[in-house]
Order: sequence, then structure tokens, then C-alpha cells
Amino acid sequence: MHIVLALALLAPAQAGPASFDDDLDAVVSFTSPFSGVDIVSGQGGDLTGGLLRAGSSAVDPRATSWDVTVRSDAEVVLTGSAQDQPAGVRGIALALRGIPDDLEAIVPATSGLHFTAATAVPEYRTEWPIGWEAGLVIFQGKDEGLLVMAEDPGYTFKGVDLRHRTGYWDLVVESYNEAPFADKTGSTTVPWVLAAYRGDWRVAARRYRDFLATKVDLAAARAAQPAWVGDIRLCVTMGVDEKLLDPLAERCDPAQTILYVPSWRTHEYDRDYPDYTPADGVKEFIDHAHRLGFKVMPHANYFGCDPKNDLYAKYAPHQLRDPNSGELLWWLWDRADPIIKFAYIHPGSAEWRKELVSRLAEAHERLGFDAVHIDQTLCIFNHADGRVDGLNCAEGSLQLHRDLREALPDVALSGEGLDEVTFVYEAFAQRHCTGFDHTTGSWTREWLDRGHPVSAYLFTPHTTNVGYLGMSSPSSDQAYAAWRHAYRWQNVIPTLTWPNEGCLRRPEGFWAQGFAEARAWQEGRLVPDTEGDWPADVCYPYRTADGRPAAYVDDRGTVFTVDSREVTRTITGVGDIALPGTVTGWRYYDAESLKGLDPDHWYAYDPAPRSTADLHVEQAPADAFVVVNRPDAGIGRVLVGDRAVVAALVKSLSGAECGLRRDGTVDAWQRGGLSHSFLIGEVCCQTLAPSWVMVAW
Repeated sequence: MHIVLALALLAPAQAGPASFDDDLDAVVSFTSPFSGVDIVSGQGGDLTGGLLRAGSSAVDPRATSWDVTVRSDAEVVLTGSAQDQPAGVRGIALALRGIPDDLEAIVPATSGLHFTAATAVPEYRTEWPIGWEAGLVIFQGKDEGLLVMAEDPGYTFKGVDLRHRTGYWDLVVESYNEAPFADKTGSTTVPWVLAAYRGDWRVAARRYRDFLATKVDLAAARAAQPAWVGDIRLCVTMGVDEKLLDPLAERCDPAQTILYVPSWRTHEYDRDYPDYTPADGVKEFIDHAHRLGFKVMPHANYFGCDPKNDLYAKYAPHQLRDPNSGELLWWLWDRADPIIKFAYIHPGSAEWRKELVSRLAEAHERLGFDAVHIDQTLCIFNHADGRVDGLNCAEGSLQLHRDLREALPDVALSGEGLDEVTFVYEAFAQRHCTGFDHTTGSWTREWLDRGHPVSAYLFTPHTTNVGYLGMSSPSSDQAYAAWRHAYRWQNVIPTLTWPNEGCLRRPEGFWAQGFAEARAWQEGRLVPDTEGDWPADVCYPYRTADGRPAAYVDDRGTVFTVDSREVTRTITGVGDIALPGTVTGWRYYDAESLKGLDPDHWYAYDPAPRSTADLHVEQAPADAFVVVNRPDAGIGRVLVGDRAVVAALVKSLSGAECGLRRDGTVDAWQRGGLSHSFLIGEVCCQTLAPSWVMVAW
């Protein structure tokens, strides 16, 4: 069994143990000892590269030469270079074409993605590190695969482009110069490693994770974190509202819970950065939370400076610019009145870092918070004006993290997104998911289903993932369920957003499910368990402190289990499901199954046995498409085709008077449903209104 890699290199140069002629079609091949699959083969199968120029996406292959080092029969390293070219060189691209699409493509981008031939998109493109979180792409087959990774000793800006055509993947990886490009007449790529391996995708990811550990002392960074960081297993996003703290403490273990508070300054959210003056009542809120045992994490921004703030004039010369257009970079939120706008200041500026650190240190001295969330840390740009105080934006971000840890050693850091730059010093990270637009509360199911645990695996156990600020509340029902659906692959701890007194006193639906999930995490003290068996239906595996297994399992939705015990279940993707329990508000079922479910909907399942005595529908015409009310509808409703057969009932049918009518005569009215089921005839429901409606077919 052998993998054969045929690498057709444009303008190769002599390097390493391989030798080349000047022929543009020179080919080097090597054989891995693992299988007989041709990785680069078939239609257009080759490896090519070329020069990237500013203002253009075209690739010029004539100007680039390649050094090739064959490390083994399973690994080759490619480094491209171009010199003495016309000014305006942006970087160099490397294209690997003709990879069979029976291999799964896995990319650590936007919290982790995977593509198969069935789920492929024509093109997926993103840049490092804002989207491409680690310089790695994996092509996984059955018990073997191919990795393409950047062996970058520094923090070079890069890009990835994955394309699909019938039967094949085409991969382009790009290595960029630091801007400005106008004066650049050459470029040298990062070393690109192509290696075949035996095993599953974790073999490739583990190799990259080990490589990251050679760049920074990760063990030392972890050891310097506050001791309590590893205890956090629930994140609650909330406002400064003291009256919620006591009922929240009754629903969870405060010692294992962090409260994330986005709005706490005298200014509204995202206005007048970098002013971090606390509002009235914040100190009292934090003190109360601490007495209960909670940790508290206010919100900040790592490079935001409001143009209306007096400091803007001082830092405007270091405002970040787009590397291609040269335009100034801003955050602009035009849905607010007045519009929210602030500048992005280059974190390489030593003065800016000193300013931000001192202001957060002052806020900490006044408030005594336990952690601070530094927003937008994923936004690392190739600044059009180049380095500031000797640092590019990635290096500046890393230095800002160091400065904060040194100034506030007892304060844990959190960031937005997570990548190989920011994870080093971040104890927590808010995770995004591709396919959810938090600004509109809308999502694309196909993209949610492309989620993959590769990013979580790369940065575990170094950083704890929490839900994003824009994550929907369980009160929003479907939007919350969409987030949790995506997060099941991403090792995101239970995260509940914007609780209120009602959901704390009497949680229902997804609130009840969220608290049950959090209790199981905290009682079992769950930790990731990613090095053992990982069955195909397990989204992410865990273990309890005493060694019992736990997992999120893909089973007609998502089932969260601890020691094989079902803790929570969310149903989706099916029309009927043979389970004994209930879904709040659902009235189409029989003794064996819940029926008429919308496969595109998520349902919070309650294992409490359902009653066949309550008013419900057991059978509808076989050719009718039946939709029963969704739990968030607030009324009882059944649609058979386009005809409503139960509509506008009171929210609780347990209070309705019900009776079966035959030949115009109504059986004895019964409160709370019928004592017998029916398949035909008419059912009358007299509500407390006291209006009534009728079922008939």
C-alpha cells in the first residue's frame, strides 16, 4: 500500500536531497508506506505556484523558484521565492490540484470546518489568522490522510483557498509579504510541509499542535493563569442586575460559573473607547457575585478608540489600514442611533498598549473583577503602513496579551475568536460559527452542519471556549438551538445568555435544558477527553473527574450523555421519533411516537412521559403534511395541508373542556383532554375564553 505524490513544480531550483533540471515540467515523486491511493492524480493533478501582485488575484508562475526538501518517503517541504521583480509583490501562492474528493477536507477556520464531496462549496477562501485560525489543511481518508501545513517560525500573513470540481479538490495556500507592497520586489514563502500520515485527522492536528508548542512556552503560560480558570464550566452573559444573582446561584454552582458583563461602563456598549470608567452599581454587583462564589468578567476592546474621544488625535497616526486599498479600518454599527464608530489602533504601538493596560488596571483596582474579555482579538490585519514600534499586528497582539498578563497576573484574559496567535495567553475565548448571522438572528443550516472539532482540538486544553456575545438567548428558542447545534463540535462549555427572573424561577424548554446541561458539567467536573476512541457519531468527547465518559452524540439531533445516561436531548432532522417523552406544546403523537415534527426545526425534548388522555392528534390522512405548533408559538395549532384543524387554543390545553362529537351529539365534556383516543369524527374544545374550535376529518 503506497501513497504516491507526483509534484509538478514550476521553475524548480536545486535544493535538499532532490535534484532538478531547468525544465518547467520537472517532477519529483516520493512514496509513503501507508496506502496505494494517488493523492495528486487524475484530471489536472499537479503542484504549481506563482507570484501574487498587489491589486490582483492573478498568479504569475514564471517568476517563482522552489526549494524542495524530501524529508522522508512520506514528507516533502516546499519553499518558494522570487527576487528582483517589478515592485508591488504581494506574496507567493502554492497550488495543489487534483486531490480526490473521496477525501474529506478539514480546515481549522472559523472554529473548524469540514467539507465532503456531498457538502462541498465551489470555493471557500479565508485569510490567517482572522478566519484561518491555524496554518493547516487536512485531507482525511480511511485511516490515512495528507496534511498541508505552514512551518512558520514567526507570524507571517497567509491565505487559503479550497475549491471543488467534479471528483477533485484544488487547494491554494498563499504566503504574503508584510505591507506595504508598493516597494516589495521579491518574496519568500513560509516552508510548506506536505506529509502523508496513517490514522485519523487527529494525527495531523496533533502534529501542528506540537509545532505550536515549539514557538511559545505554552506550559508556562498555562501555569501562570489564575488557579480557578480550570474550574469554569458555565458562562452566563448578563447585565448588571443584582436581583438575578441569588436565583441564578440556585440553578448552578457559582464556583464553576463566570458571569460575562458586556455593559458596565458609564458609556453605552461600544461607545467612547478607551474610557473604562465603571457605572454606578457595578462594584456592588461584583461584590454580591463574589459573596455567592461567582467569577465576573467585564467587556473591553483591544484596539478600539472612539474618534470622539480626546485620545483619538494622539493615536490616529497608528490607525490600522487595509493592506490593499490603504483605507482606514473602523468598527461601524449603523443600526444604533447615533451610529457607533471607533477606530482600530495598531497593537504594535507601545504607547497604545501602555494606555490600554493602565486604564484596565485602574478599573480592576476599583472593581476587583476576576477576568476581562478583550473584544475583537481575532482582528489581526496586515497593516498597509507596515510595522509599528518594530511589530506587525500579530506580534503587537501577542505583546498586548503579555503586557496585560504581567500587569494583571490575577486576572484571566478572554478574547473573541481563537487562533494560533491569541490562544497563547487567553484562558477563555468566545467562539463564532460559520452560517449564523447574529446581526439578523438568521442562519444557514448547511453551514452549521459543516462544523468540525479540529480547531477545538488544536487549542485544547489550553483555552476554554465559551459562547459568543451575539449568541441568542434560550428564550429565542430556534436561534439558541442553532448556536448549540454548531457548538456541539467546538468544545464550547454551556453558555446561557440574558437570563431573567422568570426563566430562573421556572425554566422551561431550552432554559430547562441549558441548566440541566450545566449541572451535569459541574457535578461531573467534565474535561475534554480527545485522545481515546472517537466514534463517528460523537461530536465531542469528555470525561468526568472520576473517569466516567460523557459526550455530545449526533442521534436524530444532539444527545448529551454522562456515563451513558441521557442528560438532554434536542430533536431535529426527523419527522417522527419513537420516544416516550414530550415536547412542550406538542399535540401530535400516539403511544409510540412524537409525530409531524419539522425536520428543519429543533425541539427541546423532555423525558417526562406524555399523556394519551390529554387532547392530541394521533393520526392524520396519510397524504397530508402535518405540522403541529412549534413550542415558541404560544398556542395550540395543528395544520393538515393548508387547513387548520386545531387553532387558537389557550396556551395550556390542560384547562380546556374537551369532548368527542358524533352525529351532532357531544360526549360528556372533560377538562384537560379526552379519556380515549380517536381517529375520525370531530373534537370540540371549549377554552376558558370561552370560545371553542373543532377538529374534523
